[in-house]
Amino acid sequence: MTETDGKKKIIVVSFLAMLIGSIMLIITLFVPFASATDDHREYLEKYANTVSIEELDITNEQLLDVSLFKFARIYSALSGMEISRDISISCIAMISVFAFFALLTLLFSILRKAIPVIIFDLLTFVVFRIIQWDFEDRGVISNSKYDGGIALYIGYIGVVIVMAGAVTLLVMKIKNKKQRKVLEQ
Repeated sequence: MTETDGKKKIIVVSFLAMLIGSIMLIITLFVPFASATDDHREYLEKYANTVSIEELDITNEQLLDVSLFKFARIYSALSGMEISRDISISCIAMISVFAFFALLTLLFSILRKAIPVIIFDLLTFVVFRIIQWDFEDRGVISNSKYDGGIALYIGYIGVVIVMAGAVTLLVMKIKNKKQRKVLEQ
């Protein structure tokens, strides 16, 4: 294998890492962000067909595991209530910003633009941490009823994979540019 073949393989692997990590960030929106604890799970399963949120026709069974997407729907329904309007709007905004940054990370990964990928991956991570902190601070997760779900792990793993791929791609592009300058001289 020549040096050029090795560099091409590294670039392809970097691109695939960025792509896979970005897809993981999108998946984070749809997998459980909060999972019911054992005691609360028992209760929800016992009264599985009882409607908990009438505005959305959500049953207890659907509240066993709650994704960020489902949280956005729940907060959207609650935004009409005076007491929770501000919290609902801020949660919807945070989840929307996370989704937007994750989509931009995916777009720039597809376009193989390492610097924008790094920027949007970092922004995605910051918003993800803010969401997690907010939910923990308000007792939505990490309480007696709900623990963090698989989305917390997928989100972090996705951020790391994207960052590793983007940094490697950036380094390879810089090396290739330097090599071209040397060859031109």
